[in-house]
Amino acid sequence: MEYIKNLYKIEEDKNLLNDHLKADKFMIKLFFLNWILVSTLGAYFYNMYFFGILNGGIIFFVALLFYKLYGGKPIFRLIVGILLPVYAMILVQQNFGRIEMHFHFFVLLAFLTVYKDYKPVAVASILIVLQHLIFTYLQLNELSFFDMKVIIYNYGCSYDIALLHGFFVVLEWYILTIIIKTNISNFQKIHMYKSKLLKKSLDVINQNLIASKTNLKGEIIEVSDKFCEISKYSKEELIGKNHSIVRHPDMPNELFAEIWSTIKSGKTWHGEIKNLDKNGDFYWVDTTIIPEFDSDENHIGYTSIRHDITNNKKIEILNEQLIVEMDQNKKKELLLIEQNKMAALGEMIGNIAHQWKQPLNAISLIVSGMKLEKMMGTLDVKNLDKSFDDILDSIEYSSNTINTFKNFIKEKKELKQMYVQDRIKQSLKIVGPVLDYNRIELILDLKDSTPFSFTSVSGEVDEVIINILNNAKDAILEKSIKNPWIKISVDRLLDNRCEISIEDNAGGIPLEIIDKIFDQYYTTKENLSGTGIGLYMSKRIIVETLKGELSVCNTENGAKFKIIFNLD
Repeated sequence: MEYIKNLYKIEEDKNLLNDHLKADKFMIKLFFLNWILVSTLGAYFYNMYFFGILNGGIIFFVALLFYKLYGGKPIFRLIVGILLPVYAMILVQQNFGRIEMHFHFFVLLAFLTVYKDYKPVAVASILIVLQHLIFTYLQLNELSFFDMKVIIYNYGCSYDIALLHGFFVVLEWYILTIIIKTNISNFQKIHMYKSKLLKKSLDVINQNLIASKTNLKGEIIEVSDKFCEISKYSKEELIGKNHSIVRHPDMPNELFAEIWSTIKSGKTWHGEIKNLDKNGDFYWVDTTIIPEFDSDENHIGYTSIRHDITNNKKIEILNEQLIVEMDQNKKKELLLIEQNKMAALGEMIGNIAHQWKQPLNAISLIVSGMKLEKMMGTLDVKNLDKSFDDILDSIEYSSNTINTFKNFIKEKKELKQMYVQDRIKQSLKIVGPVLDYNRIELILDLKDSTPFSFTSVSGEVDEVIINILNNAKDAILEKSIKNPWIKISVDRLLDNRCEISIEDNAGGIPLEIIDKIFDQYYTTKENLSGTGIGLYMSKRIIVETLKGELSVCNTENGAKFKIIFNLD
């Protein structure tokens, strides 16, 4: 009784069930082909179309009915084992028992090996052996059906022949049973291996991939461990909910409307989504949502696969912030350069004022003397020429001073080859008169006999030298140094570098601030006349343009600046 119940049960192994269903479909097709090709067209030479089409059709439709009722179940496979050999019986009868038609029995038996089940072959083999014995009896006794004599052999009929045929059928049954059992064993091994491989793959996906499955309503029915890890929700908290549980308020409604429109149409959606975990922290995921279909192409849900791109997004944000900051720094840099120019211009105007004092004083004295002599009536016309000449000399001196500063300011800022000694002398044309006016002695050791050539942006080295000399002058005047001096020396170092040293006797820089004097906006001038950008810009010029060094130290006399850079 239990055996009969099992005949109507669906196979629990899904892989085996799918294999049986595929085999059942194949058998229905085979029944139809046998009906058309074997039982109908096979009767062409013997004018037995009606017999073939009627009997073959009955068998086909009976098989089709059972397929609809029991497809995939063991009972249907047994029915196939019973009905399929009938086509061979019809073919033998139509051809009056010709020996070659008996091979159709063996061919149909072989087709039954598509099943991973040896019982249909057993049933078919038993049926064929019994049919041979029964039909042998009927032919020997010359019995008929519907006035049609039964003929199974046309070359002599006996039980010996029937038993011989039965032996070959049993032999094929045995061989096919071995083949089927081997197929079953291989099938199980393959699917066991696939199952293990699939389990490993699913474990890897579960642990490393942010994945989820939903039904058509968008309700979560399955989530990976990685999804739970990144969202901070447990599986129990996620199953049955939709993905709005992790939705970030920054994501617009239009985006989700677009997602639903895409996936409902059966297309895959891909994009980046910002989510919110259970703790309120955001995370970004690169998301692919794929519509899922069953074996009959029915839309059953959606599978979402994501990977964490939070760090990439953070880097993007940092890059954007960096670009903004760089832009702001560039603006600050331009402002700093402009401030440095204005400070330098202020120094220039101060230097011009110093140099103009002497000729203006001379002109004032000459004119005042001439006016006084006229008032007293002692003005001698003969002496006017000399006075005019002195005034013209003073005016020419002032004009030359203006030209010197104009040439310095208007010099094109371009990369060119220059000599160190020339740049120092050019700088001294600007600040030298001021130093002379303040009775500051200049001590020069420029090695004029061996000019040192270098390549740089014209005027920049001059700015550095002028800035250092002005700072030295300010320190000397602030401290009221007696017998003040500034020493400028030039040396070629062993590694083909030049060293310009500028030393004063103003007593040096306090140790607590000496490391800060190159900092931006740092000034030591108590009267707030300094901007704090002169030495900062000077160091930048030497380090960035000349790839050199600008340093300072205290000596027994005062501060000593060293400018070192490569020569050509």
